[in-house]
Amino acid sequence: MKAIAPAASVAPVAVELINGQPTTTSLDVAAHFGKLHKDVLRAIRSLGCSPEFHERNFAPIQIDVDLGMGRSRKDQAFRMTRDGFAFLCMGFTGKEAAKWKEAYINAFNQLEQAATEKSNLPAVQEAVFEQRAFRGRHILIAELDGKPWFSAGNLCTALNLGSSDRIVRSLVTQHKRKLQRGSRDLWMVDAIGAQRAADYCKPELAAEYREWLQRLLDEPNGAQPRHSGWAGEADLLRDAPAEIARLLGQHIRDTRFMVHFDFNGEMYIKTIEPAAALLTRDRLAAYIGDPEGAPRSTLPDILEAVSRRMKSPQ
Repeated sequence: MKAIAPAASVAPVAVELINGQPTTTSLDVAAHFGKLHKDVLRAIRSLGCSPEFHERNFAPIQIDVDLGMGRSRKDQAFRMTRDGFAFLCMGFTGKEAAKWKEAYINAFNQLEQAATEKSNLPAVQEAVFEQRAFRGRHILIAELDGKPWFSAGNLCTALNLGSSDRIVRSLVTQHKRKLQRGSRDLWMVDAIGAQRAADYCKPELAAEYREWLQRLLDEPNGAQPRHSGWAGEADLLRDAPAEIARLLGQHIRDTRFMVHFDFNGEMYIKTIEPAAALLTRDRLAAYIGDPEGAPRSTLPDILEAVSRRMKSPQ
């Protein structure tokens, strides 16, 4: 869960709920108070507080720093609680600093209020469950009162949004509810809440997700489970003559497969060559340079292809 509170005529600050506690980061503080991040880190490390206070209120984390050209590096930062923020920033003076302190205090207050409201919602215990997949990520769906409710945590994972609070905190009570599944409490959102999740995504991902969600909601029975042909195929193999079953089993063991899910959650399998190497584009150069990667016999062809590409107009 995050709370964003703008100060007058300035950019918003971000406070995020981590393990039930509102926090912000040293990177965010540095950006808004006009300080170098390395100076904020130095200040945190040299605070005159007790080691116990420091451990409770300043947690070391790593952040990704974009270096351009698809490169990045890991830098150290600190995630701090409200008390940690107050201890660190009490020495920041001036009109601008006062403005930022007020903005952070407002953000902390908003987040704490939202967390309190959320914890007071009633839990629902009885529901019919199913699972669908978006981009290969499973999303738990529960049927409650004849309507589909979606796991907020699963949606945030599938959409790269982090904590489920990212969706839940922005919804009014009628569009969210707690659901008990075994010993766990799950936050579920209705169709409106699921659609709202797209507002936090990158545009390309949001468009794809909205299409997936709309197709699911447009199905005749809503978000009801659909069974693939896997059971029938398993029965066919089981009922085949012993020799055919043995040959089929041997073929499966000796074959490599790639599995993926489409936008409707259907599973597809295709065979791939035994010598095929699956890697992302940013790993291609590393694979070629790795002594255990591309076979030496293929290097002349690779060099020739690279030379042609470099000489081409585009």
